[in-house]
Amino acid sequence: MANEYEIKPYVGVGKLRFGMTKEDVNTILGPPEEADIHPLGEAYEDRFGSSVLAIYSKTDNTLVQIGFSRWTQGVTLKNTDIFNEDPRKVLEYLIQEDGQPLE
Repeated sequence: MANEYEIKPYVGVGKLRFGMTKEDVNTILGPPEEADIHPLGEAYEDRFGSSVLAIYSKTDNTLVQIGFSRWTQGVTLKNTDIFNEDPRKVLEYLIQEDGQPLE
């Protein structure tokens, strides 16, 4: 599905929104194949079928980070397909969008 995971900076990705509970995320993505505590103390859930990683705050257990495998299809930012375009062009585009990237 095209643009299934449209990145909305500081808001979320696709139907996922930062601040959601695990139950909210499970309603959208289904149950995780793996769930554990990250060494930094944050809970995470991995869904290998959709290649989506959800990380939750260690203080209030709400969604704070969304990660993707490079094989995930439909991850876009303003119509730029993050994983299917030339990586150098994507990097240049991301730097233009945020002139001070940290990671």
